[in-house]
Amino acid sequence: MSFKISFKHDHDEVYFAYSFPYTFSEVLRYLDRITNYSNREILRRAPLCQTLAGNDIDMLIITNFTSRPEAIAERPAVILTGRVHPGESNSSFIMEGVLDYLLSAEEGAK
Repeated sequence: MSFKISFKHDHDEVYFAYSFPYTFSEVLRYLDRITNYSNREILRRAPLCQTLAGNDIDMLIITNFTSRPEAIAERPAVILTGRVHPGESNSSFIMEGVLDYLLSAEEGAK
């Protein structure tokens, strides 16, 4: 498959993307929204490390925090990562959907 793009004006600056942008600011707003007080019994957010630019990389832990600490420590863990590379904004949309489901009242999410 191939295609040709023609532009009406010379010297226009044009960008092509394979996914709709999901900015770092959107990530922060989303994390602020889901880590509100109503989710405190099942969700914790903590900085895991920092990027080379000095931005925090957050770690989210979803579990029943009303359990004994020993019981929490013995539970198996599932690790999900998204947006490992800068151009992977489509994974941010996927992770938002996964997190919304896991934090929902759906029986499967419990």
